[in-house]
Amino acid sequence: MTYLSSMGIAGALYLILQICVTVHILLHKEDVHSTIGWIGLVWLTPLVGTVIYVLLGINRIHRKALDLRNSGPALYKLSAREAQEAEKLFPPSFWQLIRLGHKVHPQLFARGNRITPLINGDNAYPEMCRLIAQAKKEVLLASYILNNDKAGQMFLTALKTATQNGARVKMLVDG
Repeated sequence: MTYLSSMGIAGALYLILQICVTVHILLHKEDVHSTIGWIGLVWLTPLVGTVIYVLLGINRIHRKALDLRNSGPALYKLSAREAQEAEKLFPPSFWQLIRLGHKVHPQLFARGNRITPLINGDNAYPEMCRLIAQAKKEVLLASYILNNDKAGQMFLTALKTATQNGARVKMLVDG
């Protein structure tokens, strides 16, 4: 009877260890294939998989790039005067989106870039097509819908002009 109860305790401890390691993998691995592979190794090779993951699967190298990436947007690194000038350019809702975007994907914003908000398709499409038509190297375009209508024809004309300029065109159409 004591043998069975000791196996029950060992089994419960092993199960707790497997769950903890699985949670660690899910929280720290970004690549889906890697995550599935590590979880499979941990669960299908009792104890050995856990030891291998602890030795080889945990990234212990602290990179300066991660520090830079997580240090906040460049907006916060501006001088007080520069930050005030930048905040005057756009409404408060725009800065809320920047902060939200930074929480989802931390990145530094490069200085010297310009943004011109184009509110709707009537404003945006002609400008987008003008810039596409000027492309000399490459055009990468992702679109939810591309119909054979006035807007679609504008884009196709611009893409043809870009290819005539020598640009490589890659387009992804969803839906």
